[in-house]
Amino acid sequence: MKNTLSAAKEAVSLKKNNKRKLTRVAVLAVLMAVFLVIVVITELYIYPLGYLWSLFGKYDIPARGKGEFRVHFLDVGQGDCAILEFPDGTTMIIDGGDGSHECVKTILRYSHSLGIDKFDRMLLTHSDADHAGGLDDVLRVFGADTIYIPDAEKDEGSAYTEFISEAEDSGATMLITRKYQYFLSKDRDFPFSGMFIWPLRLTEEGMDSNDRSAVLWLEYAGRSFLFTGDISETAENSLADAQEVLGDEAFSYGPVSTDWGEEIMLSPDLTKIDFLKVAHHGSASSSSLRFLEMISPEAAFIGVGAGNAYLHPTKETIENLLSVGADVYRTDEYGCCMLTVSADGSFSVKSTG
Repeated sequence: MKNTLSAAKEAVSLKKNNKRKLTRVAVLAVLMAVFLVIVVITELYIYPLGYLWSLFGKYDIPARGKGEFRVHFLDVGQGDCAILEFPDGTTMIIDGGDGSHECVKTILRYSHSLGIDKFDRMLLTHSDADHAGGLDDVLRVFGADTIYIPDAEKDEGSAYTEFISEAEDSGATMLITRKYQYFLSKDRDFPFSGMFIWPLRLTEEGMDSNDRSAVLWLEYAGRSFLFTGDISETAENSLADAQEVLGDEAFSYGPVSTDWGEEIMLSPDLTKIDFLKVAHHGSASSSSLRFLEMISPEAAFIGVGAGNAYLHPTKETIENLLSVGADVYRTDEYGCCMLTVSADGSFSVKSTG
């Protein structure tokens, strides 16, 4: 009788233990399912988990003041990347370095430091890897409303191809850059304008990827900016020829309508450029004396890696820039640089790390 009772108790105890085990397994399964749902939602709609590290180690950059237009030239080694904060609150990134971890780390952390949630505009000037390499990462983390891309062929496995694939999946509006494409301020109190003045046409036989670079002109508060990608002396001469032959009509376009109903003309003048993003990292094949004497910038910015194998910027380029009176800011010496233009046209340049 005792053996029967003992066996019954053991059976009941075993049943209870099995039930508890099943309950624990069920709870763990539910918790795991909830965890996976959270991971998927976070990855798809909140923040890419593979980039969580970029939220830490931000740069100490002051908030943009009212009416300020800021251009940040990032130190991404032997490559180019600039982030623009327009006075109407919109943003733009131009190029994305070579895609190395250090390059991507700089861009993502710097963008977070500026409080950027999404880029309004993204420009890849041309298809070379030292400009396209990091933009696919930028798109995954921040996205963009409008993406300007070069007229270039995709090569299997190239940084450019990876970027284009990411851009197509992003849902952004994609536009091939060409002369006379423009964008304007959304704020009539602080109007600015931007327009591409190169390339002249979408496809031209014999033109290499550098000379297909988009050249962007910007104007704000009486100050003009020129971003030149990697164009060579050949393209510089074409721009200079047009300016010399046609004068004010060389690149004029309009009238165009602003958001507040005003009609304006866009009239880039290469003889009145205040700030220059130096072409091709200061290579000897660019920054010809003829071109620099024409634009005569007050400040010139060079994206270049410390101790690079190309010996950029060349002595000739630096001498040409200094001979036209430009103050030269190199990312290998200054690190990341911030150019700030106030509503009254005054400006300052400071290192941000």
